[in-house]
Amino acid sequence: MLYAQRKERENRFKLALRTAIPALLFVITLFVLFFNYDQYMLLFSGMALVSIVITYYNLHVIYSGFDKNIIDQETLLLNFKTFKDISNKVLKKDKPHTFLMIKVGDLEDINAHYGREQTNITLKKAIHTILVQIDSLGFKKLPAGSFGGGIFIVSFSYAYADVMKKIQPLFVDREQYYINDIEMEVDFALVDAEDESNSEIIFGNLFDLIHQSNEEHLSFEDHFNKEKIIEKRVKEAIFSNSLSLQYQEVHSSIDDGIFLEFTAKLIDSQNKLIHHSDILPVINRLGLEKNFYLLVIERVLNELKDKKVTTPFALNITAFALRHKEVIQTVLKWIKSYQIKPGQMTLIINESRYYKHLQRYKDIIDRYRNEGVYIAFSDIGSVSPALEYLKFIDVDFIKFDRTLAQHCDDPRVRSVFEGLTLLAKSRDMKSWAIMVENQAQKSRLTEMGIDYLQGRDIAPLQNIDCLGKS
Repeated sequence: MLYAQRKERENRFKLALRTAIPALLFVITLFVLFFNYDQYMLLFSGMALVSIVITYYNLHVIYSGFDKNIIDQETLLLNFKTFKDISNKVLKKDKPHTFLMIKVGDLEDINAHYGREQTNITLKKAIHTILVQIDSLGFKKLPAGSFGGGIFIVSFSYAYADVMKKIQPLFVDREQYYINDIEMEVDFALVDAEDESNSEIIFGNLFDLIHQSNEEHLSFEDHFNKEKIIEKRVKEAIFSNSLSLQYQEVHSSIDDGIFLEFTAKLIDSQNKLIHHSDILPVINRLGLEKNFYLLVIERVLNELKDKKVTTPFALNITAFALRHKEVIQTVLKWIKSYQIKPGQMTLIINESRYYKHLQRYKDIIDRYRNEGVYIAFSDIGSVSPALEYLKFIDVDFIKFDRTLAQHCDDPRVRSVFEGLTLLAKSRDMKSWAIMVENQAQKSRLTEMGIDYLQGRDIAPLQNIDCLGKS
């Protein structure tokens, strides 16, 4: 029997005990009243009162019991709230602790092929099979919680090295689980929680590890060690304000107008650059997104001020950071203190997930624009949700995905981006193509009416030291 099922039985047994208490009191009351049988009114009144109290109490206990359901009914594991509560209690103790995330994949394909009922049965059997295997390794009473979407987390009150050593065989065969002749892709992630007391950060680490495990096909231990090293490097770089800036000119296809797009990389204590793709997952997980982008924006503003450069410029920022209250207040304050002119600064929004609070998002973007800050939606033509936003939100630039320049000779690709270019012109927005690598691409994109071009054939990527020298 799994830990969650034992826990559920314990809760039901406690509930039964609570409902038995009034019955015991009722028997005692009858016994006392029996010896006062000459006072019949007292006897019957007492019995009626006790009966009412017992009925109300039992109904209350039973009704309250429904509010304390700890089981996810589809998988019979702990639900998210219960598992999180248990995890937070455990993390407060000064003892070694390790968390394992299990991701059962291909649920959409199984659902489409076999139906939802079969998918639920298969998912339940798959996770129970894995948990039974873990239990057979000597780990007992392991809390396991369901996060939905085929993702589960198991909590171990053991040191990371001990857990890794015992469950290592499960990693080797992770792609060979068959339930009812259905092949299930299963991935794992393991995190040492000995030095961390925040369950949200731990769960975030696990999510990052599980996705990187899918993409890079590294062993789990390699993933864990890599993440710890990158995390340490990023934290040290941000807190020491160690940053490297580069920029690239973006040229107008219509006139001589240009602006500069800045990119940033952190520098670790060994004076080595940390790639942007490594920075983003870590700053998100550690809650340092705001710190990173404010550091970048302030550094760019200082460089422009020190070198007396007034050329318009653009910076990348995540949608989350853009909407952060402190970022909004700080950036708008800097606009005034650094005397940035209207239209001189553009913030390029990078976003992969749809933000449903459209009115709030629109109000925030309008607030920036009203202060003279241009806004650009990026990755137009890819999986970015920006096209959905454009139904309701006005911006100043739409920055196309690199597909446009790479496949501008393909008539199907051209037709899509020509339509988007017409959309931009009809809404008084400027279009922007990136990764223009040769003269043929430049000519073709200019013919399409793209307003701004960026890439190796337009202007090289330059170090910040070159700024203001030409």
